[in-house]
Amino acid sequence: MVRKWIVALCCLLAGAVSAAAPLTAEQALHVLNRMSFGPRPGEVARLQAMGLERYVAEQLDPSRPDLLGEDARRVRELGNARLDADGAEADDLARQERLLRAIASRRQLEEVLVGFRLQQHGAAGMAPAEQARMAETLRPQVFGRVDGDPAAWLRALAERFVGGVPPRRLMSRMEAAWRRSGGDQKEVLRALFTSPDFLAPAAQANKRKDPLRLLASAVRSSGIEVANAAPLARAQVELEEEGMGAWPEVAAALAQGRLPLAAEAPRRHRQASVAPPMRVLPGDRNQPASLASPSTVRPEAPTPSAAAMAAATRTPPLDAALLGSEEFLRY
Repeated sequence: MVRKWIVALCCLLAGAVSAAAPLTAEQALHVLNRMSFGPRPGEVARLQAMGLERYVAEQLDPSRPDLLGEDARRVRELGNARLDADGAEADDLARQERLLRAIASRRQLEEVLVGFRLQQHGAAGMAPAEQARMAETLRPQVFGRVDGDPAAWLRALAERFVGGVPPRRLMSRMEAAWRRSGGDQKEVLRALFTSPDFLAPAAQANKRKDPLRLLASAVRSSGIEVANAAPLARAQVELEEEGMGAWPEVAAALAQGRLPLAAEAPRRHRQASVAPPMRVLPGDRNQPASLASPSTVRPEAPTPSAAAMAAATRTPPLDAALLGSEEFLRY
């Protein structure tokens, strides 16, 4: 028993030394690839400047706003529209919503953990709209305590963020954090992300990106503000149905700026009654009463010129060599 505590203490001390050391560019890229959906321009240098401990603390802070400004509005509108839709339309809106969160959320680790929790709950076989409903329930709980035997849960976390068979010293470190904190998942995650095993070369680029991560990381690498996620949702479906053989064409479309991501999507068509009520105009001695002609009702739909302008708006090109590299396909 004493020996186990000594081993755990040594692991904690080794991790403290590792977390305090400056990150190399390769290590910073690895941290951002695992704790987020990939770096935005300048984020590798920012992480190196702030240090690993501060970045982990920032991502573990649930009070930090996740979406700001237009991003928050777009995600909110997609969520509301999804609730009013059904079938294929609801699934498409759910894909757009999740892509926008993965690209724009400032709480990147939270979004990564939502995906992890969905996987743990067997959501892979669910329709995207069902996954979105489950995600709404899971998102407030991702940093909460997990009851029961922690062994399986800790191993799943270690496999997700480190990969392969988790080293025994990493598991001892996470178990010690669990016991010390009374099951506080934030402390377990802190112990994981500041461990030498998380930063080890063997843990880097040992996973392949799925379609969601592939698209989100590509857009994040460009720094583009996505106003219209519909083309990305269609690309995600293509990658899911056809596999990675479809990626060269999708990557080419992204690299050449052929996807109108920067153009605000037209709002859903809403038509008022085509038969507005008639109004009676009062008469007098010289003019009998009459019926007024109904005013023209204009539907809320984009004009042809507005739609053409939106279609003509193209995304700034991305780095084609980067998107096509084996290095980019891994994280």
